[in-house]
Amino acid sequence: MIEIDDILKQGTIPKEVRKQLKQQISLSATNAKKRELLRNDWFATALKTVQSGTDFSNVLNGLEDLFRLLDSPESNTTDKPSVKIGFSPGKDCKNLIIGHLMSAKKSLDVCVFTISDNDIADCLIRLHKSGVGVRIISDNEKAEDEGSDLARMAESGIPVKIDFTTNHMHHKFSIADGAELLTGSYNWTRSAEQYNQENLIVFKNPSLATSYLTEFNRLWDNLGEY
Repeated sequence: MIEIDDILKQGTIPKEVRKQLKQQISLSATNAKKRELLRNDWFATALKTVQSGTDFSNVLNGLEDLFRLLDSPESNTTDKPSVKIGFSPGKDCKNLIIGHLMSAKKSLDVCVFTISDNDIADCLIRLHKSGVGVRIISDNEKAEDEGSDLARMAESGIPVKIDFTTNHMHHKFSIADGAELLTGSYNWTRSAEQYNQENLIVFKNPSLATSYLTEFNRLWDNLGEY
């Protein structure tokens, strides 16, 4: 049996299992929904593998190799989905966030009301330390909530700005590499994952992403440093 965590630890798909894995994907991932579930499973495994102490760059390289195989003409028996959707409670939304963040190679512009999920914060810090240009905008009042990860991320060196007014900065969106947009009602908290009725949607659409990036930059230029 092919163990995905072994691939992530090695940072590549071994030659001796590549053909077998390609056949397995072709047989099991026969439509867009099943392929998306497979991606979510891989992202969840990647998060656990990083948390176990595996080198972060190995995990990223392993994921890239898996996605190249999944999207190869030989394995891809259906159209590649351009939209991903998740609902909570449950792990779908969190997996979408982690997957979206880990897809970034150059930049991550995160504009969210609150961040108190340690797994998400840890992922952002690792990406920043790996060289991805991470910027975060959040709300000043939520930054002071018990459990907020904003101070910890700022201390790691991530540039953070907040809204110093009586109004709330209530956006929830993120842009990866200026091309992939994630947005929805989901707050980046453990409560949203475990209890709340929330939603997220991810678009691989540079035009939409550019519109949100324009708004992000407008806010960035007008808000204060945390």
